[in-house]
Amino acid sequence: MGLLQWITRTVGRDLDRRVTGAQCEASGRYEPLADDPPLVVRARLGEGQQGTLRLRAAGAEHTGEGSLTAEVGTGAQLRGSSLSVEAEVRAAPGGALATLAAELSQGHGLQTYSVEGRPDADGRARLRLVVDLG
Repeated sequence: MGLLQWITRTVGRDLDRRVTGAQCEASGRYEPLADDPPLVVRARLGEGQQGTLRLRAAGAEHTGEGSLTAEVGTGAQLRGSSLSVEAEVRAAPGGALATLAAELSQGHGLQTYSVEGRPDADGRARLRLVVDLG
């Protein structure tokens, strides 16, 4: 095994490989969905950024300023569906990428997803993350 393959495999274990995307949108998959425990979603903007977050899952919508935390249902209710987190970034520090991160957990481990994009000249950006629920 070459050094590059070893580094990729080793680092890849610690990074989230379930997310793909471009242009301020990303998609991923949450695999270890258990039937009974509620799925908790925590989403937040990057440090120093201001904006509104909107979480949609199972017909419900939650909003927050800069961050939000919500229980979106049990695994049995959510299986086969998806959830989306959207961010309207109103202010981002100069030169920094606008960042949206979401953590999904059911009490047994945590999976993290993120998307980033370059804000316009006014520091505004739209970010979207979609996660399929297995």
